[in-house]
Amino acid sequence: MRAAFSLGLHVQHDEQTVSAAQRQSMICTWWSLHSLESLLSSITGRPSIIPNEDITTPLPGVLASNQQQTQQRAATGTVNFDFLDADTNLNLLTQQIISNLYTQRRSAPSWDYLQQATVSLVGDLDKWAVDHLPELHSQEWNNPVNRQQQQQQQQQRDGFLLKLQYYRLKILSTRPSLRRVERCSEAGTDDFNSLDQSVADMCVRAAQDVASLLASESHIKSLYEKGPWWTIVHNIMQALAVLMIAISCPDHFRNAAAASIQAVRQLVSLLRAMCDTNALAARAYQFIYSIVKTSEPFVWAEIADAFPDEVIMVLRPPAEGKVDPKYLPWPDNDQPTEKLFRYELDGWGNYHFHAL
Repeated sequence: MRAAFSLGLHVQHDEQTVSAAQRQSMICTWWSLHSLESLLSSITGRPSIIPNEDITTPLPGVLASNQQQTQQRAATGTVNFDFLDADTNLNLLTQQIISNLYTQRRSAPSWDYLQQATVSLVGDLDKWAVDHLPELHSQEWNNPVNRQQQQQQQQQRDGFLLKLQYYRLKILSTRPSLRRVERCSEAGTDDFNSLDQSVADMCVRAAQDVASLLASESHIKSLYEKGPWWTIVHNIMQALAVLMIAISCPDHFRNAAAASIQAVRQLVSLLRAMCDTNALAARAYQFIYSIVKTSEPFVWAEIADAFPDEVIMVLRPPAEGKVDPKYLPWPDNDQPTEKLFRYELDGWGNYHFHAL
């Protein structure tokens, strides 16, 4: 990404010496790298190295806007520019969400500001869905019979990927409100308003939609073939985290309890099916299994049967005072600046850079 940035791939090039094919290759290279960085940003919470407003590279489909070129390329089936443009817009939205809701600032923003930012981002995300996934908001999609027919007819790989990414970003943009409701539930306070509850409900519904979408694939093989096999475990765990928060706060998500329990069962079933051939899925299942088996039984009573007793090493939180200092979060693990640039004198009078 830094190499592409230094080469200027993030800015628009209008030089006549560059052919259309070369320009298209440069555009696709930039947005491919940007897509990968946006995915990593959504997992780690770290913003991009370059803000959206500093990117002037056109979308991948801009050079293919000529109708004749579009028809020729559509006939060959080599490039789906509509999908690339839709995916690119989602990646730009990802960076907006990370920058507005998750990036640490010198002074922490007020909760009112975060509420307004959340509403704005969710609105932008829903507008994207209306433009690129209109079936999600149509009356026919909300009809269970027609929804099943549309899933069979329209749920091709591109659409599957866009839907999953849409739900992932919906969770990402609404998760702060869910966390606020959860913390108030833990503290026994009501320091949240109806907007927080509404946005938190939206987050839970998005997690339920992830479970429904993934469970629509009858076999793990087809899920790997159609879905993003490189992040499928992350998608499952992201949704599971939200659903288990909703289950652990029954007073605030009572209406969504039944659907959340069913969604957890679906996602856990997928994880268990993936464990034999996917070490990351096995580790994720071990983590969820440990939470259910070591927590208060009444909290997970409704989903306990989804975790049959198995010979699995249960992960337990470390005892107080026995945590290795090098794993403590910042700033506890912070070191004086002078220690980062310290030289040591050896027995022969030579200085060596101190290796931390």
